[in-house]
Amino acid sequence: MSPPAEIDLDALPPEIRAAFEAERARRAALEAEVATLVEHNRRLEHLVKEFRHALYGRRSEKLDPDARQLAFEGEPMERH
Repeated sequence: MSPPAEIDLDALPPEIRAAFEAERARRAALEAEVATLVEHNRRLEHLVKEFRHALYGRRSEKLDPDARQLAFEGEPMERH
C-alpha cells in the first residue's frame, strides 16, 4: 500500500483538523507499542529456544557417570 499523499491541514475545518491530528497521534502510539511488543516477542522466542535446548539438547540426555556405573553393575538405581 502506498503512503497517502500529504494533506494541507490548514485547508481543513478546525474540528476535522483536530480529529486528523488525534488519529495521527494514536497511530504513532500504536506503532511504538507494536515495535515494543515485537522486540518483547523476539526475546521470549529466544528464551523458549534456550529452555528447549536445555531440556532436549545433547547434554540433557547424558546420564550421571555414577548412576550409569550402578546400572551396569546390575544394582538397582536409587529413586529420589
